[in-house]
Amino acid sequence: MRFPSFKLDHHDPYDYFPLDPIAPQSQMGLRKFMPHEEDHRNRIIQSDSQLEKFIEHKKNCLQTDYKKFFIKENNKVCIKNAVSDLSVLIGREERSFSALSSWLQEDVVVVCLEGNDNWVEAASICFPNGWDAWGAVGNSFDHVHEKVPNIKNIVYGERTKKMIKAIIESNYCFERVGAISINTSPEWIRHPAQADPREPFTPNTDNLYIRFERQVCKGYQEIGENSSSVSGFVFLIKTYMLSFDRLTSFQKQCFLRTAEENPKGLYYHGWIAKHQELLLEWIKLRLNDSER
Repeated sequence: MRFPSFKLDHHDPYDYFPLDPIAPQSQMGLRKFMPHEEDHRNRIIQSDSQLEKFIEHKKNCLQTDYKKFFIKENNKVCIKNAVSDLSVLIGREERSFSALSSWLQEDVVVVCLEGNDNWVEAASICFPNGWDAWGAVGNSFDHVHEKVPNIKNIVYGERTKKMIKAIIESNYCFERVGAISINTSPEWIRHPAQADPREPFTPNTDNLYIRFERQVCKGYQEIGENSSSVSGFVFLIKTYMLSFDRLTSFQKQCFLRTAEENPKGLYYHGWIAKHQELLLEWIKLRLNDSER
């Protein structure tokens, strides 16, 4: 499937920059925040100037490959809570999961929890992404993420259970910036699991592109029939793309420090370490050019 082109600066003005030379991904954890709709950084749902184009493309995706881009199961209380809450945030009175998700730029996943078991109850995949909704629904959080590189060093098993419990019981929302990769071309759909860029990195490479995801969780705690616990959380994922030649001088310096001090960070699945010497020369040359 061919995807439309979106402006590389569509992420403004959220000021996300994931390259931190100090903290490897496994130590980042989740940033908790209290939602505030007038504060871009602390919004649960992020939208931008490309929203209408995303929505139009999402409708086309549903018509061409329904199971890949949308699927849901029973209308459980955790889904009703998520639909009710998120509908208020986007200013629409939607009552169904499918109608709500059609108006969002994010992937939307609802995870249910009963006793010690958790599973994906509903999923809607937004462009651009490379995974299928039908492959997630009905499976546990761990099972869905099994193929993610280094996942057992990030969250898995008992860590997953503790994370889900903490999200559901908290009044806060949680954010994580992850799934970071560096490419020689702006490939939205290419997940970090596909570590090497399609085009080789050379001294003559014109530009580099940093792809990453903003992942947000919000929990819902309810008591169902017979006083059994019927809980869950909504998991939102929005993909961003940064172009090196559009970074600020400070961000480029951070990129340089990352390449110098943390080349084996879990962010990049070995890409920086593999190209470290060339990458340092490449960045320094462009820093010098920008200062002239």
